[in-house]
Amino acid sequence: MSGTFTDTADRAVLSWLAGESLPSGWAPPTDTYLALLTADPRVLPIPPGGDAPEYTNDPGIDDFSEVSATGYSRQLVAWAPAQTNAGNPSSISNSAQITFGPFTDSSGMGAATTHGALVTVASGTAGNVIMVWQWDNPVAAGQNESIIVPTGALTMTLQ
Repeated sequence: MSGTFTDTADRAVLSWLAGESLPSGWAPPTDTYLALLTADPRVLPIPPGGDAPEYTNDPGIDDFSEVSATGYSRQLVAWAPAQTNAGNPSSISNSAQITFGPFTDSSGMGAATTHGALVTVASGTAGNVIMVWQWDNPVAAGQNESIIVPTGALTMTLQ
């Protein structure tokens, strides 16, 4: 599945390609981590007096509704070399299986994960969000179960 780059990641790539300074607060990551989310971080809460949620394509980690179950932590993502196949855009995919869990609480992971986000930090909110994916179907794990993202299932694509 292919995700959506955040606006910050778009600006960083374009700045790098043009030989310009990277956006404020942005440094090329040495490692990237996948976070499991229980809601779309691009949909912001309804503001006071408002009647509809606001939308952003530049969420921060502090906008996340991240899984917080016992046994959960963001997972390091290993990437295969980027490639371009005839007639297709350039892309890069995870080169190894990504495993979350096992979730050891009696309720498992609790709420299902509906989205994933690629971030530049293993924990906390000080890093950057690179990309957001919406899963085809919500995924949940019971007690002592894990969630597995198969090799090649997580893709970043440039048109």
